[in-house]
Amino acid sequence: MGCDLFEVDNGVCTIYGAAVPPSLRTHRYEALGGHGSFERARGKTATSSSYYDPLNSTRAVDGDNTTVFHSLDTYSIDQPWLLIDLISCVRVEKIRVLPYTLLPNQVERFVDIQFLGGVNPPPSPGDFSAYTVLAYYAGPPALGSLQWIEFNLASPVCSRYVAVNKRAQHPYPFYLLVIVELEIWTSY
Repeated sequence: MGCDLFEVDNGVCTIYGAAVPPSLRTHRYEALGGHGSFERARGKTATSSSYYDPLNSTRAVDGDNTTVFHSLDTYSIDQPWLLIDLISCVRVEKIRVLPYTLLPNQVERFVDIQFLGGVNPPPSPGDFSAYTVLAYYAGPPALGSLQWIEFNLASPVCSRYVAVNKRAQHPYPFYLLVIVELEIWTSY
């Protein structure tokens, strides 16, 4: 396969003409080939069940540990959720989550949590029945300073979508979900 600007042969891309740095006539690039782990959730599209405005889903993947996603306090949403679109199917190998743990009633909001992965969007908002369970957290986390909770998957799972979902219905304050930050780690 080739054209006047680049050519790919056996995994090596050679560029020509206008695509080459001015001091060179051609330049070659080779694929990285599976060296490294990369955080994929930051800045990606995030959707969720109802939330307190402006504490929306994008705050869980903004890279800022001073902002939070906070689900809305309604009895109609007993199982709040957060869904991240990673743009393409990637090998999820690790999940890191930073729950809000600075107040007693906040730690109780991060209990009975499932982390799920899927290759297709859910058929309806919050319906993750076709997704694979990647990790589970019974909770609650320790009260005090913010601390990351990390899940290393025994086997990487190909997922385009990663959901955080309350597994069971609980009375107040357990039916709320508050997340400071969510990271999805992949390798290739």
